[in-house]
Amino acid sequence: MDQKARKKHADYMREYRRRNGKIGANPGRPANTPGVLWSKVQVGAVDECWPWIGSVNTGYGRTQIDGKNYYAHRVIFDLANPGMINLASPDKRSGPGFVLHHCGNRLCCNPSHLYIGTQKDNMQDRLKTGDGYRNLPLGEKHHAAVLSDEDRALLLEMSDQGVRGCDLAEIFRLNRSTVKSMVYWHKRGASDERQ
Repeated sequence: MDQKARKKHADYMREYRRRNGKIGANPGRPANTPGVLWSKVQVGAVDECWPWIGSVNTGYGRTQIDGKNYYAHRVIFDLANPGMINLASPDKRSGPGFVLHHCGNRLCCNPSHLYIGTQKDNMQDRLKTGDGYRNLPLGEKHHAAVLSDEDRALLLEMSDQGVRGCDLAEIFRLNRSTVKSMVYWHKRGASDERQ
């Protein structure tokens, strides 16, 4: 069954259970009340991480409320700060609505470790905590590296001194678009540091 068909089937089953009173009313599955949700958080000291001990998917705690899946840290943040966010993840990448972790721990549900930010904040936070790009190594240790760290530094230094990109591509035996991309990100990184 392809992904589209699976989604259609899941939507159909969710609607079927909703019509027949099976969601939240099923005696075998208790409703996720605030008390039940908090029981799935291992609460510790105020400054410690409070890990989610319930269901986990893709490294994040997950929970279900009224037949819909939510990130556990978003639900706990909403319980601690009612009405500040929509429980569902934001549709738009621009604007606030993302619940981020100061601690970098995806399972942490300590409200003092959580804050609201934008997609840009989220990406910058991932890079700072080492969680960016699926924890791939950087520089010459990356599996797709085309230059050593030393050669890359030399290429960027020559670019800063005014050597043209096409000449750098020939010297380092690289595609011109690769050189252009390296120089662009180097200059962009330098301008971000100035701000």
